Amino acid sequence: MSAAVKHDQDKPLVSSIPKEAMWEMGLALGYGAKKYGDGNFRNGLKVSRQLAAAIRHIYQHLDGENLDSESGVSHLGHALASLAMACYNIKNHPEMDDRMDRDKLKHEETK
Repeated sequence: MSAAVKHDQDKPLVSSIPKEAMWEMGLALGYGAKKYGDGNFRNGLKVSRQLAAAIRHIYQHLDGENLDSESGVSHLGHALASLAMACYNIKNHPEMDDRMDRDKLKHEETK
């Protein structure tokens, strides 16, 4: 008997995302679900606010602070969660994409 055929070679290699990163991001998203409601970000959030939050958490990590004092979750987990939410909102709520030069970005994406 021959093996089944699966044409997935051009699909994203999500199995290569480190489980540690997924775990930390999941902890941050879980904290956010308790604080704001599960999936609240799916209602749309301004991308600039999500990116600013990610940058703040990255700076706090770079300054030597591993865990967020409010949540007890790693700053890197919060940064990953913020970036994931930004990706979601850019794709699903383009009206929330408030980055500068959006018209230029749209033009570059169509090239």
